[in-house]
Formats: sequence, structure tokens, C-alpha cells
Amino acid sequence: MPEPTTRRQFLTRAAILAAGAPTLGAFGFWLSLTAAPTDAPLVWVLGGSRQDVPIERCTFHVGAPWLAISGATSAVGAAVLPVPVPADPRLLGLDLYVQAVVADGAGFTLSGGLQLLVGGRRQQQEADARRRLGDRLRRHSQLVGIEPAERLVQ
Repeated sequence: MPEPTTRRQFLTRAAILAAGAPTLGAFGFWLSLTAAPTDAPLVWVLGGSRQDVPIERCTFHVGAPWLAISGATSAVGAAVLPVPVPADPRLLGLDLYVQAVVADGAGFTLSGGLQLLVGGRRQQQEADARRRLGDRLRRHSQLVGIEPAERLVQ
């Protein structure tokens, strides 16, 4: 097998790390890119689905719909993207896929992909437990003939 070039070795090193957890209302959540080309323009790509598309000797993992955010790497090949997560319960359980595309002297470099679950497992489990409790209370109120509170107010 031929010896990999510097560029091929580099393609496998660039990585995205998450700082904290993307829980609802987490305004201190951010993503960090490491081991990327230095002092280079980049595009963070966030998407709502996964789609593995081979490009040259790497794979683009983010599927549509996309959100692209431009930036640049530092002198050490790092970049940070703050990602505030609104406290909107409709986002709970949403899967997000993230990847960085960084310009380099030979074209571009793709980071590894990262999948995020908004709310995390614990927040998702708590929301599921609240939903199940609400369902049980509604069933119980129907069995004993209690009108739901919203009907009594009308």
C-alpha cells in the first residue's frame, strides 16, 4: 500500500468536539474544531439529517436541510463555534449533524462528522416521563368522570 501523503493524513485528524451538552436553554454550549489547516477560511455545516457522500478521499456526512456558518481557523488550526440552544421544547430529541469544511492549499479538508442529540438522553427521558404522566392523568380523569381543567374554564 502506498505511503499516505501529508494531506491524506491530515484529512483524518481534523475533528469537532462538543463542549458541554446541547440541552434546552444551554447558552454556554459550543463546538470546537481541532487539528485543521492553520489560518484558513472554514464553513461549519449543520444539518438535520445524515447523508454520507464520498468526496475525494473523505466523506461529507451532513444531509439537508443545511445551515452554513463561515469562520476561520487560528494559527494553531483551531476554531470555536458558540451554539446557544433555545429553551424550546419542540427542539427536544432533535438530531443535529455537524461537519467543518476548511480551505487548504490543495482545495479543502473535511473534519470528521459529529452527531448531536438536542436535550441529551437525560432531558429526553425526563420529557418522556412527563408525557407519560400526563397521559395517565388524562386516562384516569376520563375513567372517574373528571372534566379536564381547560373544559371547566370555558
